[in-house]
Amino acid sequence: RPHSHRVGEDGGLDAFEAGVGVVDPADDPVARAQLDAALDGQERHRRGVERRILRRREKVAPDAGRTLLGLDYPGVDGQIPQTPLTLDRLADDLVAATVAEGHDRFPLLGVSLGSAVAVTAALRHPERITALVLTVGFARPDAQSTAFARLYQDLALADREQDLARLLVLCSGSPGALAGIDDVDAAVAATVADGAGRHRALATHMDLVLRVDLSAADLAQVRQPSLVVGAGADRIVLPSSTRALAQAVPGARHVELPDAGHIFAGDEVAVWAGHVARFLDEHDR
Repeated sequence: RPHSHRVGEDGGLDAFEAGVGVVDPADDPVARAQLDAALDGQERHRRGVERRILRRREKVAPDAGRTLLGLDYPGVDGQIPQTPLTLDRLADDLVAATVAEGHDRFPLLGVSLGSAVAVTAALRHPERITALVLTVGFARPDAQSTAFARLYQDLALADREQDLARLLVLCSGSPGALAGIDDVDAAVAATVADGAGRHRALATHMDLVLRVDLSAADLAQVRQPSLVVGAGADRIVLPSSTRALAQAVPGARHVELPDAGHIFAGDEVAVWAGHVARFLDEHDR
Protein backbone atom coordinates (compact mmCIF):
# COMPACT_ATOMS: atom_id res chain seq x y z
CA ARG A 1 0.00 0.00 0.00
CA PRO A 2 1.94 3.02 -1.19
CA HIS A 3 1.68 6.38 0.58
CA SER A 4 2.61 9.84 -0.68
CA HIS A 5 4.77 12.42 1.04
CA ARG A 6 6.47 15.52 -0.26
CA VAL A 7 10.18 15.34 0.33
CA GLY A 8 11.05 17.47 3.34
CA GLU A 9 7.85 16.58 5.19
CA ASP A 10 7.52 13.60 7.53
CA GLY A 11 8.17 11.04 4.84
CA GLY A 12 10.98 9.36 3.00
CA LEU A 13 12.78 6.14 2.49
CA ASP A 14 11.57 3.86 5.26
CA ALA A 15 14.17 1.20 4.73
CA PHE A 16 16.51 -0.63 6.98
CA GLU A 17 17.28 -4.29 6.95
CA ALA A 18 14.72 -5.10 4.28
CA GLY A 19 14.24 -1.73 2.71
CA VAL A 20 13.37 -1.59 -0.95
CA GLY A 21 12.33 1.53 -2.76
CA VAL A 22 11.58 2.24 -6.38
CA VAL A 23 12.96 5.43 -7.84
CA ASP A 24 11.24 6.65 -10.98
CA PRO A 25 11.42 9.72 -13.23
CA ALA A 26 8.80 12.31 -12.34
CA ASP A 27 7.76 15.59 -13.97
CA ASP A 28 7.52 17.53 -10.71
CA PRO A 29 10.97 19.05 -10.01
CA VAL A 30 10.33 18.51 -6.29
CA ALA A 31 10.54 14.76 -5.72
CA ARG A 32 7.70 13.09 -3.86
CA ALA A 33 8.21 10.07 -1.69
CA GLN A 34 5.46 7.49 -2.02
CA LEU A 35 6.28 5.02 0.63
CA ASP A 36 5.38 3.81 4.07
CA ALA A 37 7.71 1.00 4.88
CA ALA A 38 9.68 -1.74 3.29
CA LEU A 39 11.32 -2.88 6.40
CA ASP A 40 12.02 -6.06 8.27
CA GLY A 41 13.00 -6.71 11.84
CA GLN A 42 13.68 -3.16 12.89
CA GLU A 43 11.60 -0.81 14.98
CA ARG A 44 10.15 2.52 13.96
CA HIS A 45 13.23 4.25 15.38
CA ARG A 46 14.99 3.03 12.25
CA ARG A 47 12.34 4.77 10.18
CA GLY A 48 13.13 8.12 11.74
CA VAL A 49 16.80 7.62 10.87
CA GLU A 50 16.14 6.62 7.29
CA ARG A 51 13.54 9.28 6.63
CA ARG A 52 16.32 11.85 6.78
CA ILE A 53 17.80 10.33 3.64
CA LEU A 54 15.22 11.85 1.36
CA ARG A 55 15.16 15.17 3.14
CA ARG A 56 18.89 15.40 2.58
CA ARG A 57 18.43 14.00 -0.92
CA GLU A 58 16.30 17.03 -1.79
CA LYS A 59 19.15 19.32 -0.77
CA VAL A 60 21.70 17.31 -2.73
CA ALA A 61 19.67 17.09 -5.94
CA PRO A 62 16.60 19.37 -5.68
CA ASP A 63 15.89 19.13 -9.42
CA ALA A 64 16.21 15.36 -9.70
CA GLY A 65 12.47 15.06 -10.26
CA ARG A 66 12.09 11.53 -9.00
CA THR A 67 9.39 9.68 -7.16
CA LEU A 68 10.14 7.05 -4.54
CA LEU A 69 7.69 4.17 -4.23
CA GLY A 70 7.75 1.52 -1.56
CA LEU A 71 5.67 -1.42 -0.44
CA ASP A 72 5.06 -2.71 3.09
CA TYR A 73 6.55 -6.11 3.70
CA PRO A 74 4.27 -8.60 5.47
CA GLY A 75 4.82 -8.26 9.21
CA VAL A 76 5.46 -4.52 9.26
CA ASP A 77 1.95 -4.00 10.65
CA GLY A 78 2.68 -6.35 13.56
CA GLN A 79 0.69 -9.25 12.10
CA ILE A 80 2.72 -12.44 11.81
CA PRO A 81 2.73 -13.60 8.15
CA GLN A 82 0.81 -16.82 7.57
CA THR A 83 3.51 -18.26 5.32
CA PRO A 84 7.30 -17.82 5.28
CA LEU A 85 8.53 -14.87 3.28
CA THR A 86 10.47 -15.49 0.07
CA LEU A 87 12.56 -13.25 -2.15
CA ASP A 88 10.46 -14.25 -5.15
CA ARG A 89 7.22 -13.20 -3.48
CA LEU A 90 8.56 -9.86 -2.22
CA ALA A 91 10.14 -9.07 -5.59
CA ASP A 92 7.00 -9.95 -7.56
CA ASP A 93 4.76 -7.97 -5.20
CA LEU A 94 7.00 -4.91 -5.43
CA VAL A 95 7.11 -4.96 -9.23
CA ALA A 96 3.36 -5.58 -9.51
CA ALA A 97 2.57 -2.70 -7.15
CA THR A 98 4.82 -0.35 -9.09
CA VAL A 99 3.32 -1.32 -12.44
CA ALA A 100 -0.13 -0.77 -10.92
CA GLU A 101 0.97 2.77 -10.11
CA GLY A 102 1.51 3.37 -13.83
CA HIS A 103 5.25 2.76 -14.20
CA ASP A 104 6.28 0.26 -16.89
CA ARG A 105 10.07 0.46 -16.46
CA PHE A 106 11.98 1.72 -13.43
CA PRO A 107 15.18 1.35 -11.36
CA LEU A 108 15.14 -0.32 -7.96
CA LEU A 109 16.84 0.77 -4.75
CA GLY A 110 17.44 -1.84 -2.06
CA VAL A 111 18.94 -1.58 1.42
CA SER A 112 20.50 -4.65 3.06
CA LEU A 113 18.03 -7.52 2.67
CA GLY A 114 16.24 -5.26 0.21
CA SER A 115 19.24 -5.54 -2.06
CA ALA A 116 18.56 -9.26 -2.43
CA VAL A 117 14.92 -8.47 -3.18
CA ALA A 118 15.98 -5.91 -5.80
CA VAL A 119 18.37 -8.34 -7.49
CA THR A 120 15.66 -11.01 -7.50
CA ALA A 121 13.24 -8.58 -9.12
CA ALA A 122 15.81 -7.69 -11.78
CA LEU A 123 16.32 -11.37 -12.60
CA ARG A 124 12.61 -12.22 -12.66
CA HIS A 125 11.47 -9.04 -14.43
CA PRO A 126 14.38 -7.86 -16.60
CA GLU A 127 12.00 -6.12 -18.99
CA ARG A 128 10.85 -3.84 -16.15
CA ILE A 129 14.02 -3.01 -14.23
CA THR A 130 16.36 -0.40 -15.73
CA ALA A 131 19.02 -0.07 -12.99
CA LEU A 132 19.88 -1.22 -9.47
CA VAL A 133 21.14 0.65 -6.41
CA LEU A 134 22.19 -1.88 -3.76
CA THR A 135 23.15 -0.45 -0.36
CA VAL A 136 24.82 -2.49 2.42
CA GLY A 137 23.64 -5.62 0.64
CA PHE A 138 24.78 -9.23 0.65
CA ALA A 139 24.40 -12.33 -1.49
CA ARG A 140 24.20 -14.68 1.48
CA PRO A 141 24.41 -14.16 5.25
CA ASP A 142 27.90 -13.90 6.69
CA ALA A 143 29.00 -14.67 10.26
CA GLN A 144 28.09 -11.20 11.51
CA SER A 145 24.64 -10.97 9.90
CA THR A 146 23.87 -14.57 10.90
CA ALA A 147 24.69 -13.89 14.53
CA PHE A 148 22.66 -10.66 14.46
CA ALA A 149 19.61 -12.27 12.83
CA ARG A 150 19.58 -15.27 15.17
CA LEU A 151 20.02 -13.11 18.26
CA TYR A 152 17.26 -10.80 17.03
CA GLN A 153 14.94 -13.79 16.58
CA ASP A 154 15.76 -15.24 20.02
CA LEU A 155 15.16 -11.94 21.82
CA ALA A 156 12.01 -11.13 19.87
CA LEU A 157 10.40 -14.53 20.36
CA ALA A 158 11.22 -14.38 24.08
CA ASP A 159 9.60 -10.91 24.30
CA ARG A 160 12.86 -9.45 25.62
CA GLU A 161 12.13 -6.01 24.22
CA GLN A 162 14.70 -4.16 26.34
CA ASP A 163 17.52 -6.46 25.28
CA LEU A 164 16.38 -6.35 21.65
CA ALA A 165 16.44 -2.55 21.78
CA ARG A 166 19.96 -2.62 23.22
CA LEU A 167 21.04 -4.87 20.34
CA LEU A 168 19.61 -2.43 17.79
CA VAL A 169 21.18 0.61 19.43
CA LEU A 170 24.51 -1.21 19.59
CA CYS A 171 24.60 -2.50 16.02
CA SER A 172 22.64 -0.13 13.80
CA GLY A 173 25.10 2.73 13.56
CA SER A 174 28.84 3.15 13.39
CA PRO A 175 31.17 3.49 16.38
CA GLY A 176 31.18 7.21 15.63
CA ALA A 177 27.40 7.33 15.87
CA LEU A 178 27.48 5.47 19.17
CA ALA A 179 29.97 7.98 20.49
CA GLY A 180 27.39 10.68 19.87
CA ILE A 181 24.72 9.07 22.08
CA ASP A 182 24.72 10.90 25.40
CA ASP A 183 21.92 8.93 27.06
CA VAL A 184 21.92 5.25 26.14
CA ASP A 185 18.98 4.46 28.41
CA ALA A 186 16.87 7.08 26.64
CA ALA A 187 17.85 5.69 23.25
CA VAL A 188 16.91 2.18 24.35
CA ALA A 189 13.60 3.37 25.81
CA ALA A 190 12.71 5.17 22.57
CA THR A 191 13.55 2.05 20.59
CA VAL A 192 11.34 -0.10 22.83
CA ALA A 193 8.44 2.32 22.45
CA ASP A 194 8.83 2.58 18.70
CA GLY A 195 8.85 -1.17 18.16
CA ALA A 196 6.17 -2.13 20.66
CA GLY A 197 3.92 -4.93 19.47
CA ARG A 198 5.78 -5.66 16.24
CA HIS A 199 8.94 -7.52 17.18
CA ARG A 200 7.55 -11.05 16.86
CA ALA A 201 6.17 -10.33 13.39
CA LEU A 202 9.36 -8.66 12.29
CA ALA A 203 11.40 -11.64 13.45
CA THR A 204 10.01 -13.44 10.39
CA HIS A 205 12.09 -11.08 8.26
CA MET A 206 15.20 -12.32 10.02
CA ASP A 207 14.20 -15.83 9.00
CA LEU A 208 14.42 -14.68 5.39
CA VAL A 209 17.78 -13.00 6.03
CA LEU A 210 19.12 -16.39 7.07
CA ARG A 211 17.79 -18.02 3.89
CA VAL A 212 19.14 -15.56 1.32
CA ASP A 213 21.33 -17.37 -1.18
CA LEU A 214 22.10 -15.52 -4.40
CA SER A 215 24.56 -17.74 -6.24
CA ALA A 216 27.42 -16.52 -8.40
CA ALA A 217 25.50 -17.86 -11.38
CA ASP A 218 22.43 -15.82 -10.38
CA LEU A 219 24.40 -12.62 -9.94
CA ALA A 220 26.25 -13.14 -13.23
CA GLN A 221 22.88 -12.88 -15.00
CA VAL A 222 22.24 -9.31 -13.81
CA ARG A 223 22.27 -7.10 -16.91
CA GLN A 224 21.13 -3.79 -15.44
CA PRO A 225 23.62 -1.03 -14.59
CA SER A 226 24.27 -1.39 -10.86
CA LEU A 227 25.62 0.77 -8.07
CA VAL A 228 26.68 -1.06 -4.89
CA VAL A 229 27.26 1.08 -1.78
CA GLY A 230 28.98 -0.39 1.24
CA ALA A 231 29.66 0.77 4.79
CA GLY A 232 33.16 0.32 6.14
CA ALA A 233 32.04 0.23 9.79
CA ASP A 234 28.91 -1.89 9.28
CA ARG A 235 28.06 -3.85 12.45
CA ILE A 236 25.28 -5.95 10.87
CA VAL A 237 26.55 -6.93 7.39
CA LEU A 238 30.29 -7.40 7.02
CA PRO A 239 31.76 -4.82 4.60
CA SER A 240 33.49 -7.70 2.81
CA SER A 241 30.07 -9.18 2.00
CA THR A 242 28.97 -6.00 0.24
CA ARG A 243 32.28 -5.85 -1.62
CA ALA A 244 31.77 -9.46 -2.74
CA LEU A 245 28.29 -8.58 -3.98
CA ALA A 246 29.75 -5.76 -6.06
CA GLN A 247 32.38 -8.05 -7.53
CA ALA A 248 29.79 -10.66 -8.48
CA VAL A 249 27.44 -8.30 -10.34
CA PRO A 250 28.80 -7.72 -13.87
CA GLY A 251 30.07 -4.18 -14.37
CA ALA A 252 28.82 -2.95 -10.99
CA ARG A 253 30.15 0.35 -9.68
CA HIS A 254 31.27 0.03 -6.04
CA VAL A 255 31.44 2.85 -3.51
CA GLU A 256 32.25 2.44 0.17
CA LEU A 257 31.66 4.97 2.92
CA PRO A 258 34.60 4.01 5.16
CA ASP A 259 33.29 5.26 8.51
CA ALA A 260 29.57 4.52 8.01
CA GLY A 261 27.53 1.94 9.87
CA HIS A 262 24.56 -0.05 8.62
CA ILE A 263 22.35 3.03 9.04
CA PHE A 264 23.89 6.12 7.53
CA ALA A 265 23.81 9.28 9.62
CA GLY A 266 24.83 12.91 9.37
CA ASP A 267 26.95 13.79 6.36
CA GLU A 268 26.99 10.13 5.28
CA VAL A 269 23.39 10.55 4.15
CA ALA A 270 24.24 13.41 1.81
CA VAL A 271 27.25 11.54 0.41
CA TRP A 272 25.13 8.44 -0.23
CA ALA A 273 22.36 10.49 -1.83
CA GLY A 274 24.86 12.22 -4.09
CA HIS A 275 26.22 8.92 -5.37
CA VAL A 276 22.67 7.67 -6.01
CA ALA A 277 21.62 10.85 -7.82
CA ARG A 278 24.69 10.89 -10.08
CA PHE A 279 24.36 7.20 -10.90
CA LEU A 280 20.69 7.48 -11.84
CA ASP A 281 21.29 10.65 -13.83
CA GLU A 282 23.86 8.72 -15.82
CA HIS A 283 22.00 5.45 -16.27
CA ASP A 284 18.30 6.21 -15.96
CA ARG A 285 17.55 9.25 -18.14
